[in-house]
Amino acid sequence: MDLAIIESSTELTRVQECVVANGGFIGDAWIGGYYDENISEHRWVDSTLFDWTNWEASEPNCLDGTCLIDEHCVRLDTAYEFRTRACTVPFDVLCEKERSTTFCHHWPCRWIWGFIALVTLCCITWNLFCGNSDDDKISPEPVGVVNISKNSTQDIAKENPWLKDEEISFCLRDKYTFELSQELTGKRTKYIK
Repeated sequence: MDLAIIESSTELTRVQECVVANGGFIGDAWIGGYYDENISEHRWVDSTLFDWTNWEASEPNCLDGTCLIDEHCVRLDTAYEFRTRACTVPFDVLCEKERSTTFCHHWPCRWIWGFIALVTLCCITWNLFCGNSDDDKISPEPVGVVNISKNSTQDIAKENPWLKDEEISFCLRDKYTFELSQELTGKRTKYIK
C-alpha cells in the first residue's frame, strides 16, 4: 500500500465517503504529496506532478525557508483540504491499495476470464465422462475413407496400414467403413457400404 494520491474532485469525494464509512477523521492525515525542491513543484509519491489540488486558502506555505522549518509534506485536514507540514510531525496516514497489474478487476475482463474458466471446465468434464478412451490410438496419417472392397484382413491391412486389427475385423464383419475425419475427432460415424 502507498500513501493516498488524490488527483481529482471525484477521488476526493471517494476518500470522503470512505473516511465517513469508517468512522471519520480523528485528526489530519498524511497523503502521498510532497514538495520537490529540485523542481520547486509538488509531486505525488508516484512521481506525477500535482494537476489538481484542494489547497486550504493559506497553503502551500513554508516552502522557501521563510519559516523556522520547511513544510514539504502534504496532509489532508478534517475539512478535506490539502495542507503542508514538516515531514517529521506525526499524523495518521491515509493509504490506498495498490492496483494490481497481474489480473484485471474491471467487469469485462473478469467476464472473459470467467468464460475461459467455464469452457476449460466443460472440456475437462467432457473428457472425463464422455471421451472415448481409444481415440488416442488412431493414427492421423491417412486421408479419406477406408477401402474394404478387399475380402481379407491382409488386403485391408496392406492398403490401410494405420488401421488397428480390431478395426479391420469390424469392417469385414459389419461391412461398415470409418470416415477418417470423423474417426480422428472421436465421432465414430459409421457408413453402411
